Amino acid sequence: MIYYKISISIILSLVLRCVMGTEENKQKNIMSNTSLIEGINISESFIKNIELKQYKYKGIYIEDLKLNSFQKKEFCIDFFNFLKEQQFEKEEYAQVFFIKLLLVCIQQKDESILYDILNNIFKDGLLGYYLEDYSVYLYQLFLYKPSFFIKNAYKYGDSSIVEYINNSLPNTFFTKEKTIKNNLGEIKQDGNNMLLISEKQVELFSLIKLKNSIKKQSAIEVFYSPSFNTGWKEKIAVYYNIYDYINEKILTSLTTEERKYFEKNNYPMFENYIIKNRYEVYDSDGYANLREGKSSSSKILGTILSGENVEVLDDKGDWWLVESSNNRKGYVHKSRLRLVIKKSSKR
Repeated sequence: MIYYKISISIILSLVLRCVMGTEENKQKNIMSNTSLIEGINISESFIKNIELKQYKYKGIYIEDLKLNSFQKKEFCIDFFNFLKEQQFEKEEYAQVFFIKLLLVCIQQKDESILYDILNNIFKDGLLGYYLEDYSVYLYQLFLYKPSFFIKNAYKYGDSSIVEYINNSLPNTFFTKEKTIKNNLGEIKQDGNNMLLISEKQVELFSLIKLKNSIKKQSAIEVFYSPSFNTGWKEKIAVYYNIYDYINEKILTSLTTEERKYFEKNNYPMFENYIIKNRYEVYDSDGYANLREGKSSSSKILGTILSGENVEVLDDKGDWWLVESSNNRKGYVHKSRLRLVIKKSSKR
């Protein structure tokens, strides 16, 4: 009787596994057999003039190509060669159409193969040239769903396009503190870790969901003194601080392994454009110890004199990670630091 019960239990378990496995395989097949255009609402495309039913590859409209076809190396080589053979002077624009459609697919879908296709286009000398013409759309996509890029960079072990975005996006969208100062500007608010994008730039975005998300972030006012650039008038410009937005989008959705990969290869994103508050050492003894760890018993790496400015790299907890003016890094208790107050110009 006991043997009978065990046998029934084993049989039921095997049947259940088979059913679950069959359903999983069905889902995988459904996903892999979908075409580029399936699940895409062209009316919601952030790139206009997507002309469907115009370009064919081996008798099939490009938008009807199956996603699983791009998992085959031979197909990708042949298809990419087809795109590179298109001639503008003969009004053959299949390569441009495909790049635009691919970006819209990433806007509206999450299949990882889309990243792989995009990354390979970027690495191809000729097709990458055409992709650069749509870099503004690529940058919007990254700000909209950065975790899509980072997760798949880890999955495919190739972050080439993420590295490109990290190096080129900031100069297009963000504003450096140095640029503001060179234009006689003064940031009106204090706040550690600011990544500023101008209100005017955001208004130009065609990805509406991204635009709305950025408008919910902290608005930062910058006062510009009269100069040639302002028509010799005082001017107040509005920027959005998207530092927290970007970090939350990235870090909250990554697995431990994905995060390790990201931190090794791409972190921090847009480092040279992050505006940080300046702190100085303030101690009655005339100096503060720079320590190896977050404890008063940890090894002393050196001392920082009172009045010396430091850059705060991490302000979590009571012990802050700082970098001194001579590039030494270590921990200082937050009670030994004070914010350097910016002097407002008289008006």
